[in-house]
Amino acid sequence: MTQEFANEILLTHEVEIIQPDDFLLLPNQDDYQYIVAVSYDLEERKKIIEYVDHQQLDLITVISDKSLLGTTPAAVIHPGSFIFPFCNITLGASIGQHCIIGSYSLIGHYCHIGNNCIIRPGVMITNKSVIGDNCLFNIKSTVTNKVKIVDNVEVMAFTNITKDITIAGRYMGSRAKQING
Repeated sequence: MTQEFANEILLTHEVEIIQPDDFLLLPNQDDYQYIVAVSYDLEERKKIIEYVDHQQLDLITVISDKSLLGTTPAAVIHPGSFIFPFCNITLGASIGQHCIIGSYSLIGHYCHIGNNCIIRPGVMITNKSVIGDNCLFNIKSTVTNKVKIVDNVEVMAFTNITKDITIAGRYMGSRAKQING
């Protein structure tokens, strides 16, 4: 979470902001009514999401009022997701549970983002693309041409994906190629 956005939340809500590492160490986790798992580390997020799901806590969705959401047909944002300021989520787009959509990102018409995905700032996903669960898109990466991406894919910064990805792993380059590690 950026400091600017954290300050905005502190001004508009009576909340306490705890870093994910610190939250996982708390002996009194059950005392907290709301948890926003804004961590860019997928493994750390999985631990928090498992805790939230195990405790059957109510899921809230946070959408910055500085973001644009498509209407008619409306964009669908599922519970537990966090939409940062200055995002554009267009007509008929769907965002799964526990997702983070970073500032200045574009989710195009009728795109589908799976559960537990992290979209870093400046990412563009367009043209009815379908993204699986547990995917991470680093800054300014792009997805075009009705691409389908399987679960558990990490896309490195400035990567351009124009073809389906059918094997989980890390991808990078102007014509995305799978990399080791």
